[in-house]
Amino acid sequence: MIPELSELDVHTLASKYEFSGGQIENIARHYAIDSILHGQSDDVLSMLIRHCDNERLDEKDKRKIGF
Repeated sequence: MIPELSELDVHTLASKYEFSGGQIENIARHYAIDSILHGQSDDVLSMLIRHCDNERLDEKDKRKIGF
């Protein structure tokens, strides 16, 4: 979903975070919006880490439904 991401960066993110496919889509969308609004970042990894951390914070705020 993010073609400019290197394979090393992919492995770094995969080892640090455990997200569902939907969460990864949210992160990719936030990254795309940031890139459109603020221009392409030279440091893609740090930008994605920020979005991943934000997604993780959002996850803690959601209430679980069910048993």
